[in-house]
Amino acid sequence: RQGRDFKIWMNSWIRENARKVEVHILNPTSILTTKDAAKFNKLLASSSSQITAVGVGALGSQIILNTVRAGQGKWHLVDEDHLLPHNVARHALPTKYIGKPKTDSMKHLLNEIFIEETIASNQNINVLKNVDKEFTSNLNDSDYIFDFSASVAVSRKLTLDFEAEAPRVSCFLNPDGNDLVLLAEPRDRSFRLDILEMEYYKSLYTDSSLHGHLMSDGNPIRYAHNCRDLSAQIPQYFFSIHSGIASKHI
Repeated sequence: RQGRDFKIWMNSWIRENARKVEVHILNPTSILTTKDAAKFNKLLASSSSQITAVGVGALGSQIILNTVRAGQGKWHLVDEDHLLPHNVARHALPTKYIGKPKTDSMKHLLNEIFIEETIASNQNINVLKNVDKEFTSNLNDSDYIFDFSASVAVSRKLTLDFEAEAPRVSCFLNPDGNDLVLLAEPRDRSFRLDILEMEYYKSLYTDSSLHGHLMSDGNPIRYAHNCRDLSAQIPQYFFSIHSGIASKHI
């Protein structure tokens, strides 16, 4: 009898209070995938191309982030540097990664964009000093090899010292940061980066509009106390603008 009375009371309570329950229309949306990201970026399709990127500095980090957000590429990041406080002024990484290896941090950041897809792997190495079998294997498996190091020595080593078939692309800014340079080999590598480098120098000599291209008006800032602790004064918007232009061409 007590159970029956409770049931009667509960039904009465529901009839009375159900009128107070508000009903809303929900708009369920799915998680972001690389396929969706490509569509949102006005691209025909996402890409799973294997890409090795050497150099994850201010320009490289922003180009990589732009490209990943467009659903393009599976990236293997190579750099030995750690993120320092002054880097955050122009780097894609935020302050919480200070003191950590740039490639570890970028891998973590990129792999959080698409929850169910792994976008990046990494190696904390200097390609001029301690290349290993893993690095060589990744080069051989790559569809593209990008040099964002702004180092002539690194560019030449990637071009001449490895037999990987993937075309090389070198991308960097001039000293003042107001010019973007992108040197790209064709797929068959018939014109290699070392040849394109010489064409670049020829253009600097013969094209009057490029005179002063390698000059710098700003004085570097000493961010610590060692003799090489200097950082160029270049506005973040130059890196933002030029990384966008480079990402479009990539």
